[in-house]
Amino acid sequence: FMRLELFNFVEETLQLLESYDDILNEIGDKIQRTLKEQFSNDESFLNIVYRVKSEKSLREKMIKNNFYIKYEEPEHVFGNLSDLIGVRIECRFIKDEEHIYNKIVEFFNVKNEDGYYTCEAYPSMKLKLSEKQPQVQKNGFEIYKIDGVYNYGKNSFNFELQIKSMVNVFWGEIDHKILYKNYNYMITEGFFKDIMNSIKDNLSMIDRQ
Repeated sequence: FMRLELFNFVEETLQLLESYDDILNEIGDKIQRTLKEQFSNDESFLNIVYRVKSEKSLREKMIKNNFYIKYEEPEHVFGNLSDLIGVRIECRFIKDEEHIYNKIVEFFNVKNEDGYYTCEAYPSMKLKLSEKQPQVQKNGFEIYKIDGVYNYGKNSFNFELQIKSMVNVFWGEIDHKILYKNYNYMITEGFFKDIMNSIKDNLSMIDRQ
């Protein structure tokens, strides 16, 4: 019975995700254009990309984090999912990540409630700039990761903004696809950590050079 309820809850949430697909892509596009406008003349800026959370990724996250137990309604899942939309600003070097972040703080300077900031030009978009950056991830490495909210009509949708240099974009792909997706990770945790630390050190050296 429990498994059937879990299955129904997951399927209902995925249907809700599908019904919001056009809106989420529209919001992602607006965020992308807004930030591109601000950094188009900045020589440290390379690119900005966004993605809407896929059904596969959401299903995995819901089961892994026991969302069925935590939330009563699919809408509650959406309200508490910080990376429903993922936005990434890509810059040249590691030192440029701080530069981009400081520019964002400069631009989003109107204080709202709960540590969120917005700007006069784009009042629909809010960023939580009250948290210390860069944040330390579970793997021990630092990342510029900012929670955001986009108001769309009567609804609001969460998004996550990351700032990454070229080597950290590459590192993030390795970390996500080898460590995060590797379900046997705990068996050989020390071995994997040594390898990943070595790769990270080499990438940092490349960045310095």
